Amino acid sequence: MKNALAYMKAYYFIDFEYSRVIGKNDDGSDILELYPKLNPDIKFNYQQYIIQYPLHKTDKYNVSKNYEEVLWIKKYADVYQRTLGKPVNTDAIWEAYQKTDFTQTSFLEFLRTTDYVISIPPNSIPEFSQKIYAMSQAIAEFPEISRVGGRRIDELPYQFENQKDLSRAYFLSNDFSFNEETTLQQLTQHYQYMKDTGELK
Repeated sequence: MKNALAYMKAYYFIDFEYSRVIGKNDDGSDILELYPKLNPDIKFNYQQYIIQYPLHKTDKYNVSKNYEEVLWIKKYADVYQRTLGKPVNTDAIWEAYQKTDFTQTSFLEFLRTTDYVISIPPNSIPEFSQKIYAMSQAIAEFPEISRVGGRRIDELPYQFENQKDLSRAYFLSNDFSFNEETTLQQLTQHYQYMKDTGELK
């Protein structure tokens, strides 16, 4: 347990506390419930597992944690509400998250199915590019993750209101230095591409 708290502090530069043991994983290691000392509402799972084919003899164990995922679900709704005026049903998302098999999908794929998808009107792309960038800046200042730069802007899912397939959502590329200008550029180029390929109504 002390190793887990030390690991999390070394990574995020804040203090964490132990809550309880939830169970054991397939390798026989305890699955711990921890939380950041500054926000006890963000309870997450931490566990060690054995690396099957380590590159070095010292790399016997790896760590699995869902800290940032829990933080996203529990705390990002306030940023969405303040910036977009968009209510997010965090209870429903949390329930769906707990039922999802993440050995079969990724957290980003999961986000595509939630209220966290930002719906952009076609005539409001410049306005929404500013809002998306502002959201990324607000999230980066969360004290729970501010020391590691926050979650990246390319992890905010979006779609266009007039796209034909509203079951699809997209993410900005992380190949650019993000600012308002590059955010607008990416959204504009993507919208034009979807228009050219007949994916818009």
